[in-house]
Amino acid sequence: MNRYTDRIRRNGVPAQLVALNAIVFIIVRVAALAGWGIDSWIALPSLPSQFIFRPWTLATYMVVHIKFFHLVFNMLWLYWFSEYFLTLGSNRQLISLYISGGVLGGAFYLAAGGLGWINGDLCGASASVLAVVVATAWRMPRFEMQLLLLGGVQLRWLAVAAVGLSLLTTLSGPNVGGGIAHLGGAVAGVAFALMWGSAKMRPSVRVKPVAKRRESVLIDRCEVADDRVVLDALLDKVRRSGYTSLTSLERKKLLELSNRL
Repeated sequence: MNRYTDRIRRNGVPAQLVALNAIVFIIVRVAALAGWGIDSWIALPSLPSQFIFRPWTLATYMVVHIKFFHLVFNMLWLYWFSEYFLTLGSNRQLISLYISGGVLGGAFYLAAGGLGWINGDLCGASASVLAVVVATAWRMPRFEMQLLLLGGVQLRWLAVAAVGLSLLTTLSGPNVGGGIAHLGGAVAGVAFALMWGSAKMRPSVRVKPVAKRRESVLIDRCEVADDRVVLDALLDKVRRSGYTSLTSLERKKLLELSNRL
């Protein structure tokens, strides 16, 4: 057991969030098999009159999944986009974004329930995940994710597709309440991305002079050429070794060029 917990800790916040959701899923399933319907106590009710007696559900619902494929789908998107997010942001910012998306998504859901639009309980990390997706795509729109059969797809188009599906679900479909919560998560993602771009949200990083010179080797090699060559060189390194192989200076340069070119 210690071996697995150590591995999750080393893999950082994305793996920890996935593990938390998976553990809660197992607990809920085991409880259901034992005849204990605890999911109704940790899912978010739509009616404010019920919520006042279960206020903790605004926090718990965002890590509760009833269906296995709902869990798998959410966790894959969460892990993939979190890896991109952490090339520019911090673990603490990722946790804050996840919680903010869940809270605002829950608030949208409660508001819709109070207006009589929906009725039922809400569970799942979709609003939190969509907040991570939108915030990451907003700040890194031209970064590409390699998808099976489709090849490289820019993050902005993946975010547009995710938000578009939520809109369609909200306008018509069996999961109107879930779609409304998803839109709340998307709004949280946009707000976070806008604040993320401010000086107040940028993590302070101290770089030693020697390390800084070493970090800029790849960029220095390409300075004699235009910005497109620098961008291509950085993207080539990402394709070969992954985003985590980029130094902090290279990440900053990659973001600057990808947003400008």
